Amino acid sequence: MHILILAHEFPPVVVGGIGTYLGQLANGLASEGVRLSFAIGGSGLHPSIIEANRQVHFYHPKVDLLTLGSERFGLFSDLIADEVAHRCEAEQSIPDIIHCNNWFTFRCAHRLRQRWGRPIVSTVHSLEHLFTRRWGVDTLAFIVELERELCRSSNLVIGVSQSVAEDVRRVHAESNVIVIHNGAAPWPRVDPKAYKEVAGLCPDEVVDDGSLRKLIIFAGRLVPQKGLRFLLHAFRHICTSRDDLRLVVAGDGPEDHAEALREFSTSDPILASTTRLVGKLDRAQLRALYARSAVAVVPSLYEPFGYAAIEAMAAGVPLVVSRVGGLVEIVQHGQSGVHVEIQIDSDGYARIDADELAAAIVDLVDDPAKAQRISEAGRARAAEFTSARMADLTLRAYRSLLDPSYSPLSSNVARCS
Repeated sequence: MHILILAHEFPPVVVGGIGTYLGQLANGLASEGVRLSFAIGGSGLHPSIIEANRQVHFYHPKVDLLTLGSERFGLFSDLIADEVAHRCEAEQSIPDIIHCNNWFTFRCAHRLRQRWGRPIVSTVHSLEHLFTRRWGVDTLAFIVELERELCRSSNLVIGVSQSVAEDVRRVHAESNVIVIHNGAAPWPRVDPKAYKEVAGLCPDEVVDDGSLRKLIIFAGRLVPQKGLRFLLHAFRHICTSRDDLRLVVAGDGPEDHAEALREFSTSDPILASTTRLVGKLDRAQLRALYARSAVAVVPSLYEPFGYAAIEAMAAGVPLVVSRVGGLVEIVQHGQSGVHVEIQIDSDGYARIDADELAAAIVDLVDDPAKAQRISEAGRARAAEFTSARMADLTLRAYRSLLDPSYSPLSSNVARCS
């Protein structure tokens, strides 16, 4: 079986959850004898990765900006599709299935399906046009149409959570959609070198009673969707009455929003002395940071799955999350984590109450027994989301397209009803 996977990121080029997902999927399928060809477009040119059953090629067509004009995305997609087609045909290796990820690779997948007649599997990691209003963004019309067309005409749609699958059905009730939760690799042991590096970024601080200040962690992209501004307000509220906590923000993002967050945290007299923005950490450093943390917070305004939650739970860090999207499925309230509500106003904007978020954090900090119970349950819950299971269910989904008599339903792939 030969699968062509289209995406805009793949390790070592990882921007968000899709890159993590594809890395885990590739590792999980490696032992199944599946031949994988990855076409990664729009993230710049990088050396190809050639392994026994895996090829990864990065595409970035050379087109001058004047020619691109307002058709930048469409032209890029078509040129990448043509380059991918020429490579596959020259190697006499037309794939059995085209697997695209989100709207930005669907146009490319559709062009290749027209050329080869191969089916499309689309993994939907989120449907932007249903949620971007929550953080004040209107989705461009061509993206809306691509998302709708993906839901309508993909031969099979995989939702990364039941929440996403329900969103797909909202867009197109007859969509052939199933649910396969993302998988994650277990954490390695804490690396002493990484631990020392992290200690340099956020050194231990002693409070008056001789104990160390506890670290509250946010790890993720610095984009409005992730809700960090509400965490900053909540943490400021906490620090008006106590001085035994520090907030560490690990991540990066578009310069405008990241700079606005830095400006807010450094200009506020309370946050300036209690908050550390340490930038994006590598995996070993993030593991070391979690080892020093008291509570992790995922205050997203929308989260289709939630790798940040899985990683925190897997590291044994008690977790506070917003009650939204896939986080509701992954994190069981009061067992493997704590939920806080988000409010959606009449215009569709979302917010998280700073007092409620602050109270949830403080409750875990001040109740070690509860924090320990949640830590243990969270670690066990995270262990259920393995890359091996994700890969096995994805392989069964592929087979169901190639063999109409084969049904993935008998193999615990959840179908959205």
